[in-house]
Amino acid sequence: TVHRDSEFPAQETGSGQRVLGIMVNEPENRHINYERNPLKGINELVQIMNVTEDCLASVKVPTLVIQASKDPIVDPESGHQIFEQISSPYKELIMLERSRHGIVNGEGCDDVFSHVHHFLGRAPAHGIMVSATAELAGKLG
Repeated sequence: TVHRDSEFPAQETGSGQRVLGIMVNEPENRHINYERNPLKGINELVQIMNVTEDCLASVKVPTLVIQASKDPIVDPESGHQIFEQISSPYKELIMLERSRHGIVNGEGCDDVFSHVHHFLGRAPAHGIMVSATAELAGKLG
């Protein structure tokens, strides 16, 4: 829900910009997620998602994509889309039967960690983080 009334007045950011509107959020994990998100922050998230999508075809390192099959926040089809766009010859897609977004904590998180552990044990050795991080930093630069 987007609010633009007196309950959520325009706010000034540290850089002097005014943020109009706040999206109210009911997070799964209140201890780590915000209950109110400025629309400017949501816009920035969309921008980085677009930049990341543009980089997927250049990912040539071993890649593991894990997605909840009934994620209420992110369309589960996005896991398939990411997997298809990555050009790495060594990639895996794991769809977990989950109906929540936060799959790395709470019930079933050990399954996620197990999949990651086994993938890392099987994946060919590469300079994974160095090349991927440098390319993404260049795109955002």
